[in-house]
Amino acid sequence: MERYSEILGMLEEQSGERNVLINARLRKMAGDIFKKYSVPEFDYLAEMKTIAAMLRKPENYSKVKKLLSFAVKFSGDRNTDTCVMIGAFALALGNPIDVKDDGENAVIYQFVPDNFASKSGISDCGMEELGEIGDWFPIEIKGDMGSLGEKRGVVRNIELKRTPFSDSEIISGGEVGIKRTAKAMKETTQDYLENPKFSEDLDKIEKWCNSILTKKGVSGDRQKYLGTISRELNKPEILRYEKDPLFINNGRLDTHEWLQRPNKSLSDGVADCDCMSILMGCIGGLMGLGVTYRIAKCNPAKKTAYSHVYPILSYPEGVDSLTGENNVICDLVYTKRVGFDGGYGKEPRNFGTMDYKVL
Repeated sequence: MERYSEILGMLEEQSGERNVLINARLRKMAGDIFKKYSVPEFDYLAEMKTIAAMLRKPENYSKVKKLLSFAVKFSGDRNTDTCVMIGAFALALGNPIDVKDDGENAVIYQFVPDNFASKSGISDCGMEELGEIGDWFPIEIKGDMGSLGEKRGVVRNIELKRTPFSDSEIISGGEVGIKRTAKAMKETTQDYLENPKFSEDLDKIEKWCNSILTKKGVSGDRQKYLGTISRELNKPEILRYEKDPLFINNGRLDTHEWLQRPNKSLSDGVADCDCMSILMGCIGGLMGLGVTYRIAKCNPAKKTAYSHVYPILSYPEGVDSLTGENNVICDLVYTKRVGFDGGYGKEPRNFGTMDYKVL
């Protein structure tokens, strides 16, 4: 268990709040890798297998180790250090993990959900029910390729629990935390659209939107072509869904509520439901549309808990070119799961909602 404790300690040091920028770099790096190798969205097994394979290349191993060296002091043991690197990627991508030490080698285990809600982000990932909605898989390095073996039992020494504290980056779970998140999303969007210090970032987003509309041959009143922008963002090579990061706190696995700037979501190509909503809200605001964030109870395993958020964009005049409606639900996570043509303008199944008007 000595190696287990060593790896756990290094991951706790690396994943903490003070290393938030390093975690952001890991998410961006992972997104670029998944794009390069066309890793399917929501396929968390394929994601970690690709990360493990990538680390077999000496140049990649050195690059990742150099980045993480700003946060942890590596042991020099190849197996231990590789476990830390894989574990750091998994935590940055919001994948629950544990470590198993068989006395000779340590192995990182990743929890993989098997239900729709947990895979799509339309839930809180059911962290209290991990044993019921998925399985643990070992992430191993064999030969020249990363390998994910068959699911195996694992001693879960890391307790899975949400954090009870909150600040600008970390927001508590449960209904209170969800409401605080929605309020923070509203304030972030308003500040981004109104504060001159974000004008350069907004210009980049607007230029990207205009380039897409020009490419698609849109002319005239561009305000009505939100669907064209949404369809582009629906592509995983442009914007990929990844869960909020996890971190280890006093030996326990906790969750970050990660609210990143909309231009960061667009440039990094990685975001979850709240970050995707903020991006679409800012795009809607730039197009002169009204913006409302709707938080919803979308997890069938927890029908009384708010677990998802998506924007509703309103046209002051006219209607959306694709739906013919004045108010359009633009849930990127939902469209990614069910297909754009079947999901755009549609509301995911829910068991109750609450709205926060932004603009």
